Amino acid sequence: MKKTCPGHSFAVRGNDGQIGSRSFFTLIELLVVIAIIAILAAMLMPALQQARERGRSAFCVSNLKTLGNALQMYGNDNNGYMQHRSGHFDVDVYRYSGIARIAHYIGGPTYRQLETDAAYRDPARIPGAFFCPSTEPYPEAERGHKTYALSFGPTSGEGGKYPMDCECTNPIYKWPTFPTTNKASTAIRIPVSRLIVVADKFSLTSDDMNSNLIYSRTDKYGWLYARHGGRVNFLLIPGNVASKKGNELVNSTDYYVLCKRLASTITYVQEK
Repeated sequence: MKKTCPGHSFAVRGNDGQIGSRSFFTLIELLVVIAIIAILAAMLMPALQQARERGRSAFCVSNLKTLGNALQMYGNDNNGYMQHRSGHFDVDVYRYSGIARIAHYIGGPTYRQLETDAAYRDPARIPGAFFCPSTEPYPEAERGHKTYALSFGPTSGEGGKYPMDCECTNPIYKWPTFPTTNKASTAIRIPVSRLIVVADKFSLTSDDMNSNLIYSRTDKYGWLYARHGGRVNFLLIPGNVASKKGNELVNSTDYYVLCKRLASTITYVQEK
């Protein structure tokens, strides 16, 4: 082998006896190439992350529409009422849980199965439509705490009569409007087309299984969560899904959270 160009190329005799040359990168050239690749990757990464989040947001919208269909089917079977108060399949609260009540409409166990067989109360049996695909990673033991939040109804101690076998109901498919206060003389009635019943949620503690939808920051759970590029995805009573920035929802007169049969003004949204 004959060296023809110091540090860069070599003369090489091939199998056919012909002499040719082979070029190599110097260390500096190699480092320059690596640096260029790193710069291009850094420039493209935000765009790729945004594209991936848009895909997850679209999946989230599909989940919410699925839950909207399930709620409507449940309402048709229960005189127009939605029932929810905390929890999911947990043994102590599944009787009040809207998640437990509508799960069988989207492939989950029936309410009767939850009543009679504790094996069905495993959070792993909660259908995937109850989980936003952008939910932060979590241990499987916390699966039941990571669902969407649902509007909840008042208990017997909070007044009212309840037509179903359990309290905690909202007549979302019976009433065309809901009041903003229990005082009839001052209440403004808000049409159901502007009332949020299911939404992305944020809880302060990872082990909080409460799935109630909250309009303020008075509790440590169920806050509206702008997890999709600064936007909140939510389901309205008629079944349509919307997506708004947090600052578009706070103190809005376009959208309200249905809570204990009242149209409640949104005063807080958790930003990601």
